[in-house]
Amino acid sequence: LVPGAQHAFAAAVTAAGAVALSGVPVTWTSSDTTIVRVNAEGVATAVFYVGPAVRSVAVIAAAGSVADTATVVVNPLPVASLVLSPDTQTVKPNQAAQLSAVLRDASALFLEGRAVVWTTSDTALATVSATGLVLPRRVGAVTVVASFEGVADT
Repeated sequence: LVPGAQHAFAAAVTAAGAVALSGVPVTWTSSDTTIVRVNAEGVATAVFYVGPAVRSVAVIAAAGSVADTATVVVNPLPVASLVLSPDTQTVKPNQAAQLSAVLRDASALFLEGRAVVWTTSDTALATVSATGLVLPRRVGAVTVVASFEGVADT
């Protein structure tokens, strides 16, 4: 699921010998309500989640002392835009420049914890670290690119 999406679960309560029992109340819970919430009818909703990783949460159906689980996988919000700042930076010899990248989803919500890939157009002129720190090597103009899953800015 993606944040905001829902999935309806159903529970069948059976006695020994696979005899279906009706009218037995089922209680629904989530192992992590910050990621997935489930209501009394068994409808699970992926909660608003901006983190960087796929999350797995157990949805538990319990009838008396018997329970079973299903796994809900919640994908992070996709990145819709990446903005690199500052737009232009002049660096003197033996000086470094720190750049930053801001990632947002389609609703302009700030997305945190994503590992941006940094590159330069000419590593003979300057290098850039995994954190966006630009280190000049020689005099000249270089373009720095920050990218994440196909979304980039220079």
